[in-house]
Amino acid sequence: MAAAAVIMVSAGGTSGAGNATRFASVGVTPGHAETLRLPGGLRVDVPAHAVTENGTLSATVRSAPAAPPHGMKLTGQVYDLHLAGTSLAAPVTMTVPVSHPSGQAATAGPDTALLAYYNQASGQWRPASATYHPAAGTLTAAVGHLSIW
Repeated sequence: MAAAAVIMVSAGGTSGAGNATRFASVGVTPGHAETLRLPGGLRVDVPAHAVTENGTLSATVRSAPAAPPHGMKLTGQVYDLHLAGTSLAAPVTMTVPVSHPSGQAATAGPDTALLAYYNQASGQWRPASATYHPAAGTLTAAVGHLSIW
């Protein structure tokens, strides 16, 4: 559904305020749903039974590990997501805010935005299927792995 001209991740750093929260963590258990949030940014919803054991889900805002593909631009924030003490048994839902490149209308969405993760083995950004929500200004995706997004 998303034909992309822009990868909606960033070269890192904090938001304009300079004191944005750059790390969050939350305990996760197999029998309970949980949500991890970073103010003004990432939201990860972990449904009940999505993890194999008790553990911790963490997110860190970081710098981009690589430049975007030719003709694309990095915007927004880069999130490094990790599970400790457990693994995923089912997908989680990730929601990220969409920054609109200058000259693009707020409704541009999926024609100019792409959610991507960094594949460390190949050293390349890889697109993920995501749904654009123009009213909320977000991209949402069900993801089966946690890595650099």
